[in-house]
Amino acid sequence: MAAKKNISKGEQFLLDSGLYVALPINMQILFTQSERDVLNTIRHLSNIGCTAVSISLLSIYTGLTDKPIKKAIDSLKRMEVIEVGKVCKAGTRYTIKYKVLNNIIADLNHEFNPITRLQLADKFRGEGYELHSKMIEKYKDSEFDNKV
Repeated sequence: MAAKKNISKGEQFLLDSGLYVALPINMQILFTQSERDVLNTIRHLSNIGCTAVSISLLSIYTGLTDKPIKKAIDSLKRMEVIEVGKVCKAGTRYTIKYKVLNNIIADLNHEFNPITRLQLADKFRGEGYELHSKMIEKYKDSEFDNKV
């Protein structure tokens, strides 16, 4: 893939250090900042072998307080991106449902019309939980609503 050859030294350092999670650009339109931060922290902790995650640990990693963390977890559960498992003294065991996450990211990546992509993200989030209604209304039938 040609893009890999153009990775800067600074970006390569981050890749080589291994202390990261992949962040597909379309996660920005799919999730709120809090949802994305909580999901990526759970993914990272899981990748380094941390099996139970507490609200306090999520707060330390994300800088968020309890209320937005709990709201993000509820939202991620509702979208079926995470599954909440056993609760123990160390925290809760979360399972990332990669089949769900990867399928919606793939669908968004394959949509080249930015307005249709926003509509697809809102459809995935569910009725009453849309993020982009005003943006869609503002840019529908504009130069950004190309029919590629």
